[in-house]
Amino acid sequence: MYNSYVGSQPIYNNDLTIYAYQLLFRNSEVNHASFSDGDSATSELILNSLTDIGLDKLTGNHKAFINFTRNFILG
Repeated sequence: MYNSYVGSQPIYNNDLTIYAYQLLFRNSEVNHASFSDGDSATSELILNSLTDIGLDKLTGNHKAFINFTRNFILG
């Protein structure tokens, strides 16, 4: 069985309420990123967030921010 991991970091606005969450690629239960291919990490993050876990479970009614590589955007 394959485990999906996604880190989520809150982004606060000026009055310290949560504005959004930054979604972060994780490939294990260890709370730091470890990858050699940023495009692949971004793809896996999007896939896991939308299909395996569900964006609503990760962010509720807040916005989601995802880091994209330049190559991923231009490709």
